[in-house]
Amino acid sequence: MRLCERYFQINLIHAFGIHELAQFVDPSLLKMISYNMITTLNIEGMSCQHCVAHVKEALEAITGVSTAVVDLQKKNAQVDHDDSISADILKKAISEAGYESS
Repeated sequence: MRLCERYFQINLIHAFGIHELAQFVDPSLLKMISYNMITTLNIEGMSCQHCVAHVKEALEAITGVSTAVVDLQKKNAQVDHDDSISADILKKAISEAGYESS
């Protein structure tokens, strides 16, 4: 398969979803694709930028998390992660860092 065909198939999968197009694309591509999700979690107990850095570090240490944006004023974190990571996994990391999340 030529590179441009693979690129086109990957874009189709992202646009329409893996379940709708799985039967039409090269199966080897499906293994290479993970979907990114953004989960927002409320966090209690942060009082300074050190707390923010601590939560960010805990979240970004999880394999599958791309980035975590932690906001002290809003008391939340927006976590960009692949679809293999559940909210419970994120909450556990926050809890182990010493903070409460919901």
